[in-house]
Amino acid sequence: MANAGDSGADSLSLESPVPSTLPRIPTRGDLNKVIAAITDGERDNFKIVSKLNDRMQRAGLTMPGVEVRWTDLHVELTDPPRPVPQALRRAGSAISACLRRDSAKEAPPTVPLITPPAGKAPAGTPSRPPPNRVILDAGSGVLRPGRMTLLLGPPGSGRSTLLKALAGQLVPPTEGAASAALAAARCVGRGADPAATVVRRHGRIKVQGSVLYNGKPADGSAFEITRAATYVGQTENHLPELTVAETLNFAAECQGPGIAKWLHRLLVQKEAEAGLQPNDPHLALLLGLSTGPAASRAVVQAMARMLAIDNEHVMDTVVGNDMLKGISGGQKRRVTVGEMAVGLSNVMMMDEITNGLDAQSALAITRSLRNMCEQSNVTIMTSLLQPSPEVVSCFHDVLLLSAGRIVFHGPVEALQGFFGGLGLAPLPQQTLADFAQEVVATPEDQARFRVQALPGAPVPAWTGHKWVSPRRMRRRFEESEEGRAQAALVAQPPYTHELEELVLRKSKYGTSTWRMWATVLAREALLWKRGKAYLAGQLFSALFNAFLVATAFANLSHDTAEDANLYISALFFTYMALYASGFNFTPIYCSRLPVFYKQRDHRFYSAASYAVANMVMRLPEILLSAAFIMLVIYWSVDFVNEAGRFFIMFLDLVCAGVYSQSTFQLLSALLRNESMTQGLGAVIMVCSLLVSGFPIASSNIPGWWIWVHWLTPMSWGYRSMLITEMSSSNWPMGPNGLTVGQEQLAFRGFKTDWSWVWGGVGYVLGFSLLQVALQAVALAQLGPLRSWRGPEYENDDEGEEPRRISLQLVRSSLQHIIHHLTPHHPHAPAHAEAGGHSPSRAQLPSAAAAPSPVESAAIITVGKGSSATAAATHANGLGGSGQVTEQPRGSMSFRPVVMAFKEVCYFVTPAKEELQLLDRVSGVFEPGVLTSLMGASGAGKTTLMDVLAGRKTGGRMSGLQLVNGAPKRMSKFARQMGYVEQVDVHNPFTTVEEALIFSARLRVGSDLLPDDKLREFVRDMMEVVELTPLADRLVGAPGTGGLSTEARKRLTIAVELVANPSIVFMDEPTSGLDGRAAGMVMRAVRNTVATGRTVVCTIHQPNREIMDAFDQLLLLKPGGRTIYFGPLGPQQALLVAYLSSLPGVGGYEPHMNPANWMLEVTSPEAEANLGTDFAVIWQQSEAGRRGLERVERYVQEAQLPAAKDDAKGRKHLPKSPSYGGDVELGTHPAVAAGAGGGAGEAEPEAEAEAEEAGSIATRYAQPAHRQLWLLVKRGLITNLRNTTYTPVKFAITLLFAWIVGSLYWERGEMRDSVVGVLDIMGVMYTASTFIAMTNMMMIMPVLCAERAVFYREKASGMYRPSVFAAAQALAEYPFTFLQSVLFVIIVYTTVHFEFTSAKALWFWLFFWLIMNVFTCVGMAAMNSAPELPAAIAMVMSVVLLWMLFCGFMIYKSDIGAYYIWVYYSNPFMWTIYGLVTTQMGDVTNEFITVGNNTMSVASYINETFGYEYDFRGWAVLILFGFLVLFRLISYASLNALNFQRR
Repeated sequence: MANAGDSGADSLSLESPVPSTLPRIPTRGDLNKVIAAITDGERDNFKIVSKLNDRMQRAGLTMPGVEVRWTDLHVELTDPPRPVPQALRRAGSAISACLRRDSAKEAPPTVPLITPPAGKAPAGTPSRPPPNRVILDAGSGVLRPGRMTLLLGPPGSGRSTLLKALAGQLVPPTEGAASAALAAARCVGRGADPAATVVRRHGRIKVQGSVLYNGKPADGSAFEITRAATYVGQTENHLPELTVAETLNFAAECQGPGIAKWLHRLLVQKEAEAGLQPNDPHLALLLGLSTGPAASRAVVQAMARMLAIDNEHVMDTVVGNDMLKGISGGQKRRVTVGEMAVGLSNVMMMDEITNGLDAQSALAITRSLRNMCEQSNVTIMTSLLQPSPEVVSCFHDVLLLSAGRIVFHGPVEALQGFFGGLGLAPLPQQTLADFAQEVVATPEDQARFRVQALPGAPVPAWTGHKWVSPRRMRRRFEESEEGRAQAALVAQPPYTHELEELVLRKSKYGTSTWRMWATVLAREALLWKRGKAYLAGQLFSALFNAFLVATAFANLSHDTAEDANLYISALFFTYMALYASGFNFTPIYCSRLPVFYKQRDHRFYSAASYAVANMVMRLPEILLSAAFIMLVIYWSVDFVNEAGRFFIMFLDLVCAGVYSQSTFQLLSALLRNESMTQGLGAVIMVCSLLVSGFPIASSNIPGWWIWVHWLTPMSWGYRSMLITEMSSSNWPMGPNGLTVGQEQLAFRGFKTDWSWVWGGVGYVLGFSLLQVALQAVALAQLGPLRSWRGPEYENDDEGEEPRRISLQLVRSSLQHIIHHLTPHHPHAPAHAEAGGHSPSRAQLPSAAAAPSPVESAAIITVGKGSSATAAATHANGLGGSGQVTEQPRGSMSFRPVVMAFKEVCYFVTPAKEELQLLDRVSGVFEPGVLTSLMGASGAGKTTLMDVLAGRKTGGRMSGLQLVNGAPKRMSKFARQMGYVEQVDVHNPFTTVEEALIFSARLRVGSDLLPDDKLREFVRDMMEVVELTPLADRLVGAPGTGGLSTEARKRLTIAVELVANPSIVFMDEPTSGLDGRAAGMVMRAVRNTVATGRTVVCTIHQPNREIMDAFDQLLLLKPGGRTIYFGPLGPQQALLVAYLSSLPGVGGYEPHMNPANWMLEVTSPEAEANLGTDFAVIWQQSEAGRRGLERVERYVQEAQLPAAKDDAKGRKHLPKSPSYGGDVELGTHPAVAAGAGGGAGEAEPEAEAEAEEAGSIATRYAQPAHRQLWLLVKRGLITNLRNTTYTPVKFAITLLFAWIVGSLYWERGEMRDSVVGVLDIMGVMYTASTFIAMTNMMMIMPVLCAERAVFYREKASGMYRPSVFAAAQALAEYPFTFLQSVLFVIIVYTTVHFEFTSAKALWFWLFFWLIMNVFTCVGMAAMNSAPELPAAIAMVMSVVLLWMLFCGFMIYKSDIGAYYIWVYYSNPFMWTIYGLVTTQMGDVTNEFITVGNNTMSVASYINETFGYEYDFRGWAVLILFGFLVLFRLISYASLNALNFQRR
C-alpha cells in the first residue's frame, strides 16, 4: 500500500546515479535526476537560472527582455440597449416579486441599513447603469524587464482588467488589420512620431490608449503578443479527464520551446567561436533537450518541480472537477500557473496565483518567479490577495489600484512612506499589503489609519475631507517623488535589446502547423479513449436500434408493393438511428468550450485544427456504430445479398453519422449552450425528417417547403440508401420497365437513377465538410457567452457618500446576528473570555443578567491575551480586549456539538495500488473553540474535512467518529452541520439575497427564526460579508458573469452561516479574498464561535491577525499524518514552543508570522533535510500524549455503559462535557457534572430532557409541504431567468408549430380519402412525437447543470430528495401549460382541424399531457444516468422504440407478439390514440373508400387501428399513469443514486 506523501520526486537524492546521456525520449525520473544534479537537490530554481545566466555571460550574451509600456490606457464597458431581454427580465422580476410573497408573515418594511446619497437609488435596488462605464483609467506607466511587480487593490478595483489589457487578452489581437507602414509609424522611439490615441473595440469593451512592448504596438501588427506575453487567470479551466502531466505536456507542446531553442543554438555557436566548453555537463545535457523531441518534457518537469507538483502521484492523477475526484484545489491552481508558464514567455501577467496554496508554497513559488525574473530578464506582474510580508519582500515594485485608477506605482519600500506623507499609517503588526488594500477601500476603513500630524509637520491630506479618494490620491502620487520617477520612465526612449526578435516573434503559433495539428489530434484521441462511458452509450444505442429494426422487420420479401413499403420504413429507421447520434456528443463538446477559448486566445492551436480533430475523433465511433448496425440488420431484414450494395449502404450510414456530428458541433460552436443546441438541433432534425420524403411524399410537399427537401442532406442520404436496395434485381419487374421497388420510389416522388446513389454520398459528405469549415469559423470568431456587467465602484467623488458598507454597519449587523445566534437555554456555552479563560457552564451569566449586545466586533474573541490597549488600537481587529464580553439572550437555540475522532484513515484506489490519504488522524473539536486545520498542499486537509463531514462518496474509511459521545449519524448530523466547500457551487439564476433566504428558511425551523424576522436576519448577514450592494445581483456561473470570485466565496460562507449550525466546517474560507474581506469573514467566524458553536477551518495563508483568531491547531503533513494537535496559546506561543524544541528546527523571531514559520520549518523539504519524521516525533512527545489523552477521554466517556431506560422507555442522551478550562492555554476543561448546584453535581433529568427537546429532533427543519413550496418557487424563478432555456424552448415551440402547420396546411379538412385520413394521423404523429422529444432533450442539460447544487444541498440536509424530485416537475408544469396552448393554437388553426370547442380542448389536453410526460422522461433519464451523454443515449433508444411501435409506422396487426407489450406501454401510442379518436372517432357522417368498400371515417379508424371512441377518457388516465411512473423513477434515482465522486 502506498502513501500519498512517500512517492515522487521528493524521494530523489543526489546519491542517485545521474545519467551522462539521456535517451531520445527521457522519463520523468531521468529528468528529475538531471535537474536535481543541477540544483544540488534543491527544489528552488535559482541554481538553474543563475548557472544558465553565467554561461551566457561567458559567451558574451545577455537574456533579452521586454519592457511593457502603456499610455493613456482607458477601458470602458458599454451597455447597449436590448429591449426584448430587458422586457423579459422585467416580466421575470415582476413575477419573482409575486412569488416572494410566500406567506402572510412577510417581513415588515425596514429602514435601509445604508442611506443612499440624494438622487440615487438605495444600494441593492435595480438601477439602469449608464451607457458607458469606466472600468479602468490606468494613465501611463512602465514595467521594466528583470523586475517583478506586485499588483494590489480592493475587490473590483480593476486588477484583472489591467492584467488582461497589458497581456493582450482584453481585446483579441488584430489579424492583418494594420499594414506594415502603419506598424512602423506606431513604433515609438524608432524615428517615428507616436500615433494619436488608439481606440479598439471588442464586443462591449472599448479600449483607448496604447500598449507597447519595447516600443512596438502590442495589437498584433508588429509581433504576436500572445507569443511574448501570457496571462494566468483566476478560473481553473482544465479538461477533467486529463492527468496533470498530460495537461502540462500538451501546453508545452503547443507553445513550443519558445526562446530556449534559439538561445541554445546561439549559445553553442558563440561558445564554439570563443573556444569555450560548458562548465556544467548536467546543464548542458538539459539544454540539449531544447532542440529535440523531448523539449516539452524537459520544460514541464522543470516547471512542475518549481511548482512542487512533480510528485509521481500528482502528475499521474486526473485534474478532475466538481463531479470527478481529482487533485486538490491548491494543486489545481499550480497546474493553471504551470500551463501558461511552460511557454517560457518573457512577459507574465498572473492573477491571484497563490489562491489555495499554503504560505510556504506561496513563498517558494514567488521566490522562484523572482529568480526567473532577475536571472532571465523576465517582466512579471502578479496580483495577490493576502501576501505575507515574506512574499511581498520578493517583489521589486508595487502597483496599487483603487476604483480603476493607479494610485501608486513604485518600489515596495516606498509605499509606506507615500501613505505616511498623506497622513495614513498601518496599524501595529498589520502587514503592508493588507494596509494598502484597506486604506483605499472606503472612507470608513481609511479613517482607521489616520495619523495626527506632529507640531510643525505638513498637514495630512485628509484634513478637511471625508477621505483621500482615489482621484485625489492619484494626483498626490503624480506630485510625489515616485510619481515623478514613473513619469520620467515614460518619457524615456523604450528599452531595446539586440536579441529582442527572439522574444517578440511574428509567428502566430509556437510550433509548426503539422505538429500543432498532430498534437491536438493526439489529445482528442486520448480524450476519446478516456470517454469509455460515452463510447459505451453510443454503441449500446446503435446495437439497440439495430436490434429493433432487425426484429421489427425480420425476413421481409421482395415481391409486392407492400413489401417495398416495409423496406422503405426499415431503411428510414436505420438511417435515423445514426442521423440522431449527434445529440450524445453535444454536452461534452459544450463543456470543453471554456478550455478551448482559453487556449485559443493564448495561441495554443488554431480553431481549424480543433474543429477537424473533434470531427476526426468521431469517426471511430461512427464506423463502429455503422458496422454494428449493418451486421445486425442486413441479413436479418434480408436486404440484397450483394457486397457492393452492402458497402454502399454502410457508407451511407457513415455519412449520416458524419453529418449528424458536424451539425451538432456547428450548433454548439454557434450557440455555446447545451440546452439551446439540443433544442435547435431537434428542430433541424425534425425538419429534415419531415421533408426527407418518407413522412410526406416529396410530390406532396408544399411548394414553399420543397427547397428544404433539396437542401437537407437527410433527403439525399436516404434517397441513396433507397435506390441501392430498391433497384436490385431481386425485385420483380413491373409493366413500365421498373422494378416493383423502383415503382414505389417513383410513387413517393423519389428519383430512381443509380447516379443519385453517388450523388447522395457526395452531397452529404460535402455538406458535412462545409459545416466543419463553418464550425472552425465560429470557433475562431466567437467567444464564451458572458453576462459581464463589470465592477461597480463606489463613488469616487469626494462630496458624495460611498455605496460600500462600512465597518460600523458591519458591527451593527454582527450585533443582530449574535442576537439571533446566541442560544436562549443555559446549556449553550457562550464562549466569551475573561482574562483569556473560557467560562464553564456554571460561570455563564443568567438570562436575567444578560447585558446589552456587544459594542464592537473586535471584542468578541477567545483566548487572545492581548491587552486592552492593543484592542483599542486595533478597533477592527480579531483580537480580544481581555475583558469579559457577555452575550445577549437571543432567540435561536441550538445544541452544542463535541466531535471526537480517533485513528481516522482514508484510502482510495486511483490505479491498481491502494493509496492512503489519511493515516490515523485523531482529534476533538469542541464548542466555543475555533480550530485551524493546516498543512502543506496535498496533506489531506480537505480530505479529512470531507470524511468528518460525511461528504465522501467513495474510498475506504476506518476509525472512530463520535458526535456528543455517540457514533456519528449523518441523518441528524447534516442538520447540525454547516460546510463551506472549497468550490463555490450555487444556483446561477438566484440573486444573492434569494440564495441566503432559501438556505436560512430550509435549514432553520420557523420556531427559531420566524418568517417576519427572516429577511432582517439575512440582511444583517449580508452586511457582515459585504454583500448588501450585490443583494439583487444574480449569482451567475463562474466565468460567464454574475458575481466575482471573491463575492462568490463570501456568498458560500454566508449560505452556511445563516443556517444556524452547531458545528461549521470551512474549507479555505479566505481563499479568493483580499485581506480586508478575509478579516470581515473571520470576524463573522469568530463571532459564530463566541456563541458556543464549534468551528473548524482549513486555512492556507493566514496573516497574524487571522491566525490570532484561532484557538487550537491540527497540523498535517503530506500523507495525512498528524504533526501537531493542541492549543495554540496566546500569539501561538505553545505551538512555537513545541516546534522550537525540536532538534534542527530554525529559531522563531518575534517579527515572524507564526503560521508561515510553522509551515516552513515543517515542510517536506525541511523534514528531508533534517532526516526526521515530524509525525513520529509528535507521537512520542509529551504534547502528543496530552492531545491523545484529550481524545481518549471523550472516547472513554462514550464507551461507558449507557443508562438504563426509565419506566417510560426514554433513553438518556449521551452527555457532552462542559468546558471549564482554557483550551488555548492547554488546560483541559474539568467535566462539570452538574448545573443546578455547581461543579460536580449530576445534571438533573429535567435539564437532560430540555436539552433533548432543543436538539435536532427531526432530520429536516421544515415540513415536506414547506420544502416543496420553496423548491417550486425557486424553480419557477430559475426558469423565468434562464434565458438559454425557457425563451429558447418557447421560440422552438413556435417555430416547430409553424413548420408543422405550413407543411400540413389545411390537411385537417381532407377526410374524404384514406390518404387524407392518414395525412391527418401523420400530423398528429409528427407533432406529438417531436415536440415531446424536444422538451425531453432540452430539460436534460438544465438538470445536469443543477446536479452539483442538488448534491450540496442534499448533503446539507435542506430537503428530502423526493421533494426535490416533485419540485422539478411542478416548476415545469406552468411553462408546459403555456407552451402547449401556444403550440395547439398554431397547429390547430393552420392544419384546419374541426373548429369545435370540445375537440380543440381534447386536442390541447393530449398535447399538454405528452409534453409533461416527456419532460418527466428527460428528468428520469438524467436523474438515473451518471452523465448527460449516457442519459441521451439511453433515452433516445427508448424513444425510437416507442416511435417505431406506436401503431402508426407499423400497424398494431403487423406488430409481432414479442413486441406487442411495447405497443401498449407506449405514451406515444396513447397520445395518438386520444388525438385520433377525439378528432375523427365520432365522424360517422363522412365516408371514405377502402378497396371495394365504403365506410365512415369512424369505422375505418376503429377497424384499421383498433381505436375506440369511448376509450378516450382511459387514454387520459393512462397518460397520467405514465406521468406518475416517470416521477417515481426520478424519486427513486435521486434518493438512491449519487454520481458525485469525492
